[in-house]
Amino acid sequence: DNELQKKPLKPVIGCEFFVCEDMNDKSHKDNGYQIVLLAKNKNGYLNIAKMSSKAYVDGFYYVPRIDKKLIQEFKEDVIVLTGNMYGEVPSKILNIGENQAEEALLWWKEEFGDDLYVEIMRHGQEDEDRANEVLISLSRKHNIKMVATNNTYYVHKEDANAH
Repeated sequence: DNELQKKPLKPVIGCEFFVCEDMNDKSHKDNGYQIVLLAKNKNGYLNIAKMSSKAYVDGFYYVPRIDKKLIQEFKEDVIVLTGNMYGEVPSKILNIGENQAEEALLWWKEEFGDDLYVEIMRHGQEDEDRANEVLISLSRKHNIKMVATNNTYYVHKEDANAH
């Protein structure tokens, strides 16, 4: 349809972070969970940029990491998604237990309120289907919006090398 081709994509600026227990603790490997933070505006972008810098400068241990304490400090004008299967909530659903996953979700809701979204991905994987069932249930129970996502890192195939 020609009408669809005229509408440009509107990029959303953000970053997927490794969120560990304590970004300053380098006594053991803790890559943490993968959490997506998105900027609502310029201030949100600046806060995400500060967190990203601190992840590399202060938190780097195997991977660039941040922790929840840093997120609390720089959360203004930032939206959070629960992440893919390596996000805290889905990972706890699959590996620890639904009660712990719900506790984790409620921490994020307490911190971000309406700026928290439960992330749903559908690739036809068994573990993803199991996690999604619980994620959808928790999202309804706690009145948290859902967003369908996919790992898309570039628009044009020829940009793959740059990525």
